[in-house]
Amino acid sequence: MGTENKGLFLLDLVSGKIIKHIFFQDELQNNISSIDGFGTFKCVGTKNGLLIFNTEEKGYEYQKITTAEGLPHNYINQVLCDVQENVWIVTPTNFITKYNFISQKITLNKININDILKINAICVDNKKQTWIATYGNGVFKIDTAIYNYTASNGLFSDYTYSVASDESGTIWVGHRQGISSIKGNAIRTFSKNIGLYADCNPNSICVDKNGSVWFGTTKGILRYDVKKSIINKHPPTVLVTSIKINDVENTIDPYIELESGRYKIQFSFTGISLRESEGVTFQYMLEGYDAGWSEITNNRTALYPRLDEGVYTFKVLAYNYDKVVSKKPYTIVIRILPPFYKRWWFILLAVIAIAYIFYLIIKIRERNLRRMEKILKEKLDQRTKEVVKQKELIEHKNKDITDSIQYAKRIQEAILPSLRILHENFPNSFVFYQPRDIVSGDFYMFHPFGNKFIFICADATGHGVPGAFMSLISSTILKDILHLQESIRPSELLYKLDKEISGIFNQDNSETQDGLDLSVCLFDQETNILTYSAAMRPLIIFSEGKWTYYKGNRHSIGFSKYHIQKVFTDTEIKLYKGDRFYLFTDGLPDQFSYNEQKLKVSGLIHWLEEMQNIPMIIQQAELQKRLLSWKENQVQIDDILIMGIEV
Repeated sequence: MGTENKGLFLLDLVSGKIIKHIFFQDELQNNISSIDGFGTFKCVGTKNGLLIFNTEEKGYEYQKITTAEGLPHNYINQVLCDVQENVWIVTPTNFITKYNFISQKITLNKININDILKINAICVDNKKQTWIATYGNGVFKIDTAIYNYTASNGLFSDYTYSVASDESGTIWVGHRQGISSIKGNAIRTFSKNIGLYADCNPNSICVDKNGSVWFGTTKGILRYDVKKSIINKHPPTVLVTSIKINDVENTIDPYIELESGRYKIQFSFTGISLRESEGVTFQYMLEGYDAGWSEITNNRTALYPRLDEGVYTFKVLAYNYDKVVSKKPYTIVIRILPPFYKRWWFILLAVIAIAYIFYLIIKIRERNLRRMEKILKEKLDQRTKEVVKQKELIEHKNKDITDSIQYAKRIQEAILPSLRILHENFPNSFVFYQPRDIVSGDFYMFHPFGNKFIFICADATGHGVPGAFMSLISSTILKDILHLQESIRPSELLYKLDKEISGIFNQDNSETQDGLDLSVCLFDQETNILTYSAAMRPLIIFSEGKWTYYKGNRHSIGFSKYHIQKVFTDTEIKLYKGDRFYLFTDGLPDQFSYNEQKLKVSGLIHWLEEMQNIPMIIQQAELQKRLLSWKENQVQIDDILIMGIEV
């Protein structure tokens, strides 16, 4: 037996006594979410991985499987064993994981949809189809294709906590204060209509040998006897109870004619069923206005706020709780007369008058046009030759410029270090690099020093071609400094770079304002000490779910408006395995949203907080997705660069 935070208990079914209590030192392992098994093997899902026990071993030794062995997440929602000696592992991700006892191989099966899923439970029906219950995305059926059932097509809620299949192939889904059943394309819901006022617990549905479905809820156990369920084959009677025209009650007649104008019309209707009348639903349409029938709904009113002249036919159908529809719709015809200027006789007179006026205008214009045609033709020929010549010249120049910039882009990309070096030393890392133009003023570097590794994230003055020139000069100087040093502290690197940049541009006497902001981190892979120094660029560290923000020194490299002594200091930070740190330029925090608001550093930190349960290799795609959603149709205002590294 599994508990929420007290570990495992072994119950002797003969004596009814607890014979063993297994308590773990890891508090997360004491939180048991699911237990299944076959033979002597028992699989236990916890908040910190999967535990596999062999009950033949007296010491209750176990094998632990976590993300280190290939799981997508350590939080296990459910484990399910099949007859092929596979364990199906459910985690709050887009993956269903299969672990085979024979090969001891882990296989990740991704649910390929354009969304991030949190899977709570799975089951397999009598047709060997897999059903997946998710938190916020409804239920998925996986066959030759993927089918999604949500609240929009009848599910009680998109938030599902458990799923099971009975002998008939009906799928039962547990929600908060409700239950859904899916059979074919028919979906039924149960809640207050059967006296259910409780929440279904996670992984709390099972089917007994008699075919009854049992639900574990926050207020006890609920049993549904499928054999006693009787389908109501009698359709409800549908009636229109009220018609309001411009908020005034009107007589209910099969045919209503209104004078010309614009009207607001509201229909109220009801369905009469002798069984479960509160479960009656409706479907309606207004021919001449609606493109088709509405979705089946519980609403008992239909409002049309702007109806102009025309003939409209309102139809409404009623469905009982078992989706048996009324034999024919209740129908009301409404005709709104057109204004006088839309009637046939007025239109005919207007057409004749307009045609005659056009005839006169055309004759006059033809005379003038023939006179001007010759003059315009001569001028047009002359201007056309000039325009064609200028167009060819502009196209040629534009092609030369574009080709040059594209070649500069290839040079810049060749100078940037290979990400392979970063991933070989730090597998859980990413670089999100998105120039505003073809070439970029932002650049990154990383360089190994024996057992140490240096990271550089830089933002040169400007963007596009000017920024690219500045970034090429700066990266070249940095490479020269690094290759001439066997070891260097970040602050020393900043001093040397500032001296070189200032000397190149002669900025003691010049009016140029070229320079760059950058952050430098030196990580010791033996001691896990990170040494940080920066010029106007911050550092963010996440450790044990909490973030720390380091501002860096308030001096840029190169240009300084005031003649002051620049100071660059080192900050040493002790990191631990699993800690994450981020370096970034100002492109992403300064980006405007669709409503003209800046993201700012606080907004970026909020994004990173929400992504701490996502692996680093997925965070780059998540950042790009959030950026597109944030700016929508806004243009990118600056180059974007962010580096994320996990210890």
